[in-house]
This record gives sequence, C-alpha cells and structure tokens, in this order.
Amino acid sequence: MARSTGAPALSADQAPGLRVPVILIDFFYTLRAAKLPVSVKEYLVLMQALKAGVVGPLSEDGYKVEDFYYLSRSALVKDEKHYDKFDRAFAAYFKGVEMV
Repeated sequence: MARSTGAPALSADQAPGLRVPVILIDFFYTLRAAKLPVSVKEYLVLMQALKAGVVGPLSEDGYKVEDFYYLSRSALVKDEKHYDKFDRAFAAYFKGVEMV
C-alpha cells in the first residue's frame, strides 16, 4: 500500500536526464536503516532540487554541507518528530565532510 507524503509526484518528463549520485543513494538507504519514513518520491524531489541548483555547483555558495542538510531535511522529513533521527543519521553519514 502506497503512503501519501504530500510531496508532488514526479514523472519522467519532469526530471529528464536526472542522474542520481551513488553517494546519495547510500544516504537514502542510511536514512531508511535509521527507521526514517523516507520514500522514493521524496528522494526524487531532493534530486530535482539538486539538479535545479538549489544547492551545489549551480548555486551562489557552491557546495556547503549545511545548505545540503537543510535542503535534504526539508525534502525528506515530513514530520518534525523525525528531526532527531535525521540529524543522527546525517551526522553519522557525513561525518568529517565540509563540502558536499
């Protein structure tokens, strides 16, 4: 049974050529292993935001972990009760990383 997250559905034509960095697939599975209810749909919303340059090389600031943290948290975490789990999983996964 599919769960509704409130995130808009993405079709193939809305994200043409979207390439998923392998490190972020591992990050997605790290969040799921931490019992966060993240869906593929939410993950694709994050990928679409990265492709649009919300953060990363196309943004004014370049790659900053803090910017990626807030973007990924807003795209992937739909209930504030999961913020602590997300914070722990994010910190463990990106430990020692200064730029994404």
